[in-house]
Formats: sequence, C-alpha cells, structure tokens
Amino acid sequence: MSKLPLYVFKISIIGQPAVGKTSLVKKYVTEKFSEEYKSTMGANIYLKNIELKGNRIKLTLWDLAGDDRWSQMQDVYFQGAQGALIVYDVTRKSTYNQIEQRWMDELDKYVKEPKFQTILVANKMDLPNKEVTKEDGLKLQKRINAHGFIETSAKTGDKVDEAFTELAKLLITKF
Repeated sequence: MSKLPLYVFKISIIGQPAVGKTSLVKKYVTEKFSEEYKSTMGANIYLKNIELKGNRIKLTLWDLAGDDRWSQMQDVYFQGAQGALIVYDVTRKSTYNQIEQRWMDELDKYVKEPKFQTILVANKMDLPNKEVTKEDGLKLQKRINAHGFIETSAKTGDKVDEAFTELAKLLITKF
C-alpha cells in the first residue's frame, strides 16, 4: 500500500440557474449527462477521489443553487471552501454579466481563505448561437482575478475533467 499524501478540498461550483453546474459535476463524477433539467435546491454535494502528481486527493464538490431564494444559506455553503468553479452559459450573456454583478460579491462576502483559488468556466460550448466569445471570457478572467479560464461542454464532456483537474492542481500548489 502506497503512502501518498491525502488532500481534502472543498470546492464550490457557482453561477446563475441553468448554466450547467450540476451537469458539469455529474459528468465529472459519474461520466453521465442528462438532458432533463431539475433546479438544485440549496446545494448538492458530490465526492470524487483522484490521484494527481502522485497525490491522493478527495474533492468535496458543492453544487450550489443559483436561485436567489437560497442566498441566505451561502455562508454555510462557502464555509471552509478552498476553491470555486465560477460557471456561465455562453449562450446567455446575462449569466456572464452576473459573475461580476453577483457572484464575485458573494465570494468576497463569504470566503475568508486567503489562498482561495478560482477557475472561470464557459459552459455549453457545444451549442450554437453563442452570445459570449472566448475573448469576453478571458477579459472577465482578468477583471475578476480568476486563476484560470476554460471552455467546456458538460453534454459532450469536452474539457470537463480539465476544469476540475486544473483547480485541483492550483489547490495542491497553494495548500
């Protein structure tokens, strides 16, 4: 039995309703995608064990509801988190705009960890009629000081693993 270090990281997945947060997490954890949409109530918690750079890592993934009615619980959901995937839908510019208008304020308000790491995720790249370009995403990444940017498709699985892996790499480096 190897004696690899074990890291445990709490990661929040945040963004507006229906940007694909749950689909991203489910694709990453179970490798499955569902066309059926069910709004998250409060938070769903998923676990994923990975090995990265010779390190065993347990990721506790908190899929947070994007609906305002759950905002009074945000302090509990963010408590102890070391990182976040901040997700928007490339086919709805309003979800992109809400990153700065809402979600960065939530992080500033509730996250106290100075080493907190963030990755900005542009989801639904498989869909036509994009309202947000890659250049828009890169500009937003700089404005919000996200530690990374990645374009994904939960439906096809394109770069889903990479989004979570990149955040895990950042967390190992910082913690």
